[in-house]
Amino acid sequence: MDLTIIERVHQHKHLGVFLTSDLNWDKQIAHITKKVNLKLSILWQVKELSRHCLDVLCKLHVSASIDYCITVFGPCLNLMQIRKLDNLKYRAAKIVVGAQKFTSQDNLFRELGWETTTQRIKLLCLTQFHKIMHRQTTPLILECLPPLHFSRYPTRRTFEHYPCKKTFFMKSFFPMAIKLWDGLAKGLKGLEHNEFKISLKEIYKPSKFRHYNCGSKYLNSLHAQLRLKRSFLNCHLHPIGLSITPACKCGKIETVKHFLIECNLYVQAREQLFAKLDGLLEKRVSKYSKANLSHILLFGEKPHLSEKYQHNKYIFLAVQSFLCQTKRLVFDESNKPDNQADHHNHNQNNQNDPINPTQND
Repeated sequence: MDLTIIERVHQHKHLGVFLTSDLNWDKQIAHITKKVNLKLSILWQVKELSRHCLDVLCKLHVSASIDYCITVFGPCLNLMQIRKLDNLKYRAAKIVVGAQKFTSQDNLFRELGWETTTQRIKLLCLTQFHKIMHRQTTPLILECLPPLHFSRYPTRRTFEHYPCKKTFFMKSFFPMAIKLWDGLAKGLKGLEHNEFKISLKEIYKPSKFRHYNCGSKYLNSLHAQLRLKRSFLNCHLHPIGLSITPACKCGKIETVKHFLIECNLYVQAREQLFAKLDGLLEKRVSKYSKANLSHILLFGEKPHLSEKYQHNKYIFLAVQSFLCQTKRLVFDESNKPDNQADHHNHNQNNQNDPINPTQND
């Protein structure tokens, strides 16, 4: 090097990943957060697009930004760093679905068929490790594996333990991937790569249903809010202090089942709904219990069966027509606590705002 003094640095950006001398990934998480915040602000401007379109945009821009090289640093992340990435996905999910504030993150991810950041890291690490085990990567990477484990007795272990037992090292890619690999069924390990990925998604990803995308964005979001248990019904507003009572105007507790099946205030709209359902359901409406019928109106009839898609699509369109006719799923000012008047108006203006620095979900 011609006696050139090489400057020592404590941070270096290599192929879009920030490497630090102490292998702390806070800088990388901050970089991802800044990048995703910009994309969320753009998605917010087009939030009236269909749910399916927004879902695709989030995968292309938000999820891709989070997933980039996550097999490198993902296993090393602490709970706080993972929570920050989950929060980015949560905010994107709220834009896609049109969900209210304080909606459960678990319910929202299940609604969209999205996995959490932890599940995503495991899925991607196992997918990459499958390539390594089947010699579909550069041969040099095989030198990072420990010796194979041989035993006289049946065991799940594939490799010997690494000699280094430090916690920091054991949370890196290879120790984590080997542990996950040993936990898989033997029949799964020998599958061709594409089949392996499909089987792995069945383990780590929630089920996704096409009929959840039916209808206009506004009516679709109202329907989804009922499934997510965070709508403008009083039973959902009362626990978070936005309604003075959980009761309906008819006097009974305003649950989702009460609103859809029982309330006398919406008899005419419900009769039209049931008339449409009689030609769509497997049995007549009167043959279902109230609980089962309410569940079908929210989630569809046998939603896991692909051949039921068309039936469930028309069921959802009929339910959304009912929601439109009742005009109930708007905020009821008469039930608002006095001290929440200005607070609610502020929240409505900033709901789902991806660039609002004061929002904490």
